[in-house]
Amino acid sequence: MNIVYTGLFAYPDSNANSLRVKSVISLLESCGHKVTVLPGLKSKITNTVEHSKIIPVDEYASGVFSGVNGIRGMFIGDNTVEYLEHMAEKPDVIILYGTALGYLLRLLKFTRKNNIKLILDVVEWYDPRHLPGGLFGPYAIANELSMRFFVKKANGLIVISEYLRKYYEVSNKKIFLLPPLFQKSTNINFNKHRNEVLHLCYVGTPGKKENFVVLCDALELAYKNKIKFYIHFVGFNKDFIITDKYTFMNDESVCNFYGRLNNSEAKEIVAMSHYSIFFRPNLRFSNAGFPSKLAESFSLGTSVITNDFSDIKKYIETNKNGYIVEGIVDSLKIYELICRLVCDIPKYSLLQKNVLESYENHFSLNSHQTFKNYIDKI
Repeated sequence: MNIVYTGLFAYPDSNANSLRVKSVISLLESCGHKVTVLPGLKSKITNTVEHSKIIPVDEYASGVFSGVNGIRGMFIGDNTVEYLEHMAEKPDVIILYGTALGYLLRLLKFTRKNNIKLILDVVEWYDPRHLPGGLFGPYAIANELSMRFFVKKANGLIVISEYLRKYYEVSNKKIFLLPPLFQKSTNINFNKHRNEVLHLCYVGTPGKKENFVVLCDALELAYKNKIKFYIHFVGFNKDFIITDKYTFMNDESVCNFYGRLNNSEAKEIVAMSHYSIFFRPNLRFSNAGFPSKLAESFSLGTSVITNDFSDIKKYIETNKNGYIVEGIVDSLKIYELICRLVCDIPKYSLLQKNVLESYENHFSLNSHQTFKNYIDKI
């Protein structure tokens, strides 16, 4: 089939949304489909070896309120539809990444007019408090309209979590649950640090989605009790947060801030660490999404320490391939787990074997070959 994949993302890029798009495209192409990518944002990456045809459509370059970024976001999608209108050969299927109302309304109208199937790749349900304008702002209202009403009008849905699958299965039977997928890196060193120090990594920018403070409190407690650990912070610099509260952050023998790195450099750090660690609140926005950090860590042979949200328990079994902090996450629980894992470093190779097996079973391209049947039946 001839498929167009579009949405408000830059491509190729190292952001989570671009990596999600890349994995779906790789899966589509492995099934024999021809894919054209119409990213709505410009990428700073010009070098690419992607097989798919990439035609950036800058949604902020022109159109309604194109000079005002904060407002333009409510009207995006018109430039993409204009490009689609002028395509000599129309696609059989359009896949829209995300549920931005502007894109969705325009593509629903366009696909019906041209007898094209529309599939949505739904990867999150925003907390309205995290959107510009807050709880009762226009973006929050648009998001709720999109998620509760207009998403249901698509021909099919690719969803990232069980929460979304259950929510939409009542109105749309053509749903495929697809977690984040990653290709195993062939040039990455999978050997972990072999000393008695527990190497942890945190990748990303601390924000409203994650409980970063409780992690730092636990690490401070471990530091003061002379527990042998090393924390790698990837994605932000030391000046991003207030470090005066935490003495471990000012000790280069136990902590390093790498700032923003390219994807291959970040992967190297994750691959050399014993555990990737993050915690998220057990709320709708966390349960509707799924952490790509988990899937990517597993693809690098690195275990994960996290809490119970989304589909975590579907993929992590404590003591076998990772560790789930149960119940309310507090710094004492994390500290006690860190103390235990320092003692378990000699047994890490068995854990890593289970991690890589879980990756092959759940987060590799080969683990979702039934996706072809789903696309063919839309």
